[in-house]
Amino acid sequence: MFNKVNTKFFIVAFLSIFINSTYALKLDVAYSADNILGFWFNETNTSIIAIQKNVKSNKYFGKIIWLKEPKYKDGTVKRDKKNPDLDLRKRPLYKLTILKDFIYGKRNSWQGGTIYDPESGNSYSCVIKMKKPGELDVRGFVGFSIFGRSTTWTKVSAEEVKSLIS
Repeated sequence: MFNKVNTKFFIVAFLSIFINSTYALKLDVAYSADNILGFWFNETNTSIIAIQKNVKSNKYFGKIIWLKEPKYKDGTVKRDKKNPDLDLRKRPLYKLTILKDFIYGKRNSWQGGTIYDPESGNSYSCVIKMKKPGELDVRGFVGFSIFGRSTTWTKVSAEEVKSLIS
């Protein structure tokens, strides 16, 4: 019934499936939902965003906790001056929540949330993917993610954040 060729094929197929499934399980462990938590430099290193988790809703959000230049040239605090809501234009950019309502998808992605761009005053649908540990691909878009723009954020250590804030 089984000859040497069939037996070898069966063993190779079994090992291949076993190795691939083990590798996939390791990716799930390596990219757990809470890997997004922490401090992240935006692409230009002009702000740090702290990504946190709302324990009640189990959703992730992010707020600006450091600005390289927190004030305008005239010495006044930078505010959300391009917000379409006139009342919100008075709020400072420092501690502004720019990421809202993200849920963990699978392996290395967070979705279903929005990102607010204070430079334009616009909010966009957003998907965040961890390219590799310490690096996020943040993609804002309107409608479909194919019609959007990506930026890369890099992880910042708590010690570095502490030194910048103090």
